[in-house]
Amino acid sequence: MMKHLPFFLILILYACKPVEKTEQTATAPTITQASDQAASNKAIIQAKLVSIDDFRDSDGPCSKAACKAVIKIENIKQKGKLFQLENTEELLPVFFAFTIGPANSTLFPGLKTSYPGLSVNDIFEAEIECRPALGDSYFYTIYAYKKHENNSQKQHHIEK
Repeated sequence: MMKHLPFFLILILYACKPVEKTEQTATAPTITQASDQAASNKAIIQAKLVSIDDFRDSDGPCSKAACKAVIKIENIKQKGKLFQLENTEELLPVFFAFTIGPANSTLFPGLKTSYPGLSVNDIFEAEIECRPALGDSYFYTIYAYKKHENNSQKQHHIEK
């Protein structure tokens, strides 16, 4: 028994060693670069925001800003093999994972990427994911988007 005592002491000391904690922060996805292949169930699109559903959840980020909208896809820049979209001419209901309103670290603590928010008629580029839903339908989620620069220029031109 005494000859195994040093082994047990070393084992106990090693087991009691403090573990370093690493802080996890949420990082928002960024739009895949044009040279990269889109994931199998994703696509890179250019779209126009047609309408915003003002329904709010009872808690979470979607209680503070809208998350559901209807878009019109103007162009599919990349498309994974499993991305399903029957008709790009139809309006498409989508869910914005980081809300349609401005998304930053205040709304999503630890978020490194911020999104400016979108308004009706804004043109944007986005990474959209397609997942099967009930029946033969699909659920579409936008995780990352980039608002087109000339959105504000168009609004100023209209106002003049």
